[in-house]
Amino acid sequence: MTTRWMWMGSALAALALGGCESGTADGSTASAVSGVDGSDGAYSDGSGDGGDRNPPSSGGVDANDGTDGRGGSLDATDAADGRDGSTDSTDASDGADYSYDGTDGYDYEGDSSYDGYDATDGYDAYGGVDGTDGSTGSPWVGGDDSSATDGTDTTDGTDATDGLTPGGNFVDVGVNPFVIAEADPLSTFAIDVDTASYDIFRQYANQGLLPPAKSVRLEEYVNAFEYGYEGPTKETETPFAVHVAGGSSPVDPGVTLLRVGIQARRMEDLPKKDRNLVFLVDTSGSMSGWGGPGETKLELVQTMLNAAVDVLDPSDRVAIVTYAGNVSVALPSTSVSNPSTIKSVISSLGAGGSTAGAAGIDLAYAEAQNGFIAGGINHVVLCTDGDFNVGVFGTEALKALIEEKRKTGVTLTVLGVGTDNLNDDMMEEISNSGNGTYAVLTDSDDAILYGTTRLTSDMTFVAQDVKIQVTFNDDEVLAWRLLGYENRAIADEDFTNDTIDAGEIGAGHDVTALYEVIRTGGTIPLAESLPPDATKSLVTEVSEFTEGELVRVAVRYKAPGATPETPADSTESGLLASALASEFSQLDGATRWAAVVANMAELLHGSPYADAAAYGFVAETLAPLAGNDAKRTELVAYFNNIAGLLANTWD
Repeated sequence: MTTRWMWMGSALAALALGGCESGTADGSTASAVSGVDGSDGAYSDGSGDGGDRNPPSSGGVDANDGTDGRGGSLDATDAADGRDGSTDSTDASDGADYSYDGTDGYDYEGDSSYDGYDATDGYDAYGGVDGTDGSTGSPWVGGDDSSATDGTDTTDGTDATDGLTPGGNFVDVGVNPFVIAEADPLSTFAIDVDTASYDIFRQYANQGLLPPAKSVRLEEYVNAFEYGYEGPTKETETPFAVHVAGGSSPVDPGVTLLRVGIQARRMEDLPKKDRNLVFLVDTSGSMSGWGGPGETKLELVQTMLNAAVDVLDPSDRVAIVTYAGNVSVALPSTSVSNPSTIKSVISSLGAGGSTAGAAGIDLAYAEAQNGFIAGGINHVVLCTDGDFNVGVFGTEALKALIEEKRKTGVTLTVLGVGTDNLNDDMMEEISNSGNGTYAVLTDSDDAILYGTTRLTSDMTFVAQDVKIQVTFNDDEVLAWRLLGYENRAIADEDFTNDTIDAGEIGAGHDVTALYEVIRTGGTIPLAESLPPDATKSLVTEVSEFTEGELVRVAVRYKAPGATPETPADSTESGLLASALASEFSQLDGATRWAAVVANMAELLHGSPYADAAAYGFVAETLAPLAGNDAKRTELVAYFNNIAGLLANTWD
């Protein structure tokens, strides 16, 4: 059970507590707590841009100095030439493995991924090809590590407790701390409508297993649900409406829960645009693996594609590009008015070979350019488990490639398939670079639902480069903490920098962000490992508040298709302290549901701010708040599957 303590006193008191400034909301993601990534605990480059951070390694195993394996120290456990060729080598010192912490074996430029020396990439789950333990067989090994002989690595690179997806590549985004409002009243981040993290949870919970803690991104759990916010009127130019509400926390009465909700204009209120779609389908050998109950990953993709063809308009056009060891155009751009032609190609797809993902991306964007519709929607949908192993395949290299491609006006959705061997971190990063979204298919019902409903909204943007900046009135607020969005932070001073890439919002999407707020004169509940952040913001001027105003919420955005040089528009909303609900039960239904989902995500992530009280709140409140909503009642069933395991964690 997490030990908590209370912090109070001068907002600007000196906090000489080991430099622990993990995950600040302004993007200055600082060092890991207690040196968990190495002996000096340092993993942040302090860039403050919210995107160029060095995630922690797993317990310092890959470097004596705490650097994370991308820079690669040259100690006794690393090979000096960046290969895993020496007998005692367990990590690549030149960062060629793109794994951040050097423990997952993605070092295809070295010579150990398949020779039994590194044993941590999970490839042995398909036949023991790394030779270390001979634990061959299904990837569904349920805790029988099936990778390293010492049992130190399965899905999250640290232990063998879950064993569900031995090759899954997840990176812990950390947890935002409380921030002292007098020192930094500004919280700035890019919106995020991805749901992949929650999709991954669904597959684990369906098996009665907890998801890897590293896979949990709180905002993706919250934003997996619809909240019924009122949208913008037809008369307003702003393509979304902003709603702010708050009241007493359900877990700690000394904490105020603040909710910011955004509702995008719905599809039926938008003019119809013709669509030019290119489905980039991974047909490599890994796609023949388990994707959902009774179906391979490729079969899930085929189910989704057939469902999409059934609902796309006859004026839309579809192309299919495949990639394995080689790439090809399986279907040139074809009108959806010829569905039998398209479905014939879909049914002919087969899986086998290696994965030349970057070459596939190049060809898909080229095909999108061939069918480019001026003024229309030009979109690539990448369907893969993310196991790129031929050509350019490191996350940073792929991000650079896709950032260059987006200049063509073609956007990108990344659709992960299954969780076995899922390269989650890479796919989330490149979807952001492609001005798109990231979701994961876990079963056939999910595939049909995505193809028939979400696909069209994910590609039909109402706004791009959407940034939120919440300003707290330090006359009313002692401290604040943003729940989630750790890897979407933007430096406060970049809020008005319109060349900064941010998030996109599609037709009908709603976006929710939650804050824990400590009112002036209150006491901050803290985990020992995360003292309050009293770093002075670089922004010295903030908006004037009206009397009694608690917060001011500003949203900055551009129209779809805008260039980095296009000036952004903005809108603002505020909330008076007098408008806060005095009891949690008095809050609106949207805020209460978001609160219970957020608390569950914190428990699953192992947040230092979660505790047994939070578990009790979720267990007692989830079902009553779900009502008759199908997706919410599904979550109740998933929670019941894992309630015992989760209770043991927080007992």
